[in-house]
Amino acid sequence: MAEVAFPHFNFDKLFIDADGVDLTAGVTIFNKLHAVSQAMCQAEQQSILLVDSSKFGRKVPISSARLAAQWTF
Repeated sequence: MAEVAFPHFNFDKLFIDADGVDLTAGVTIFNKLHAVSQAMCQAEQQSILLVDSSKFGRKVPISSARLAAQWTF
């Protein structure tokens, strides 16, 4: 239901965490509600990824979002 509502919102900034960040897989998560994360990423102007260095180069089962130039780490 949330993923249907998010396209009607506009966010300046989205702060999001991740379980892994990989150059080919993008932002990956264990959360099965990845559709909500994807919908939020479509409604924002800037994504700010909150991860520590242990997450870089790590892939987990679910891809949440592709890395893009507008992402801030």
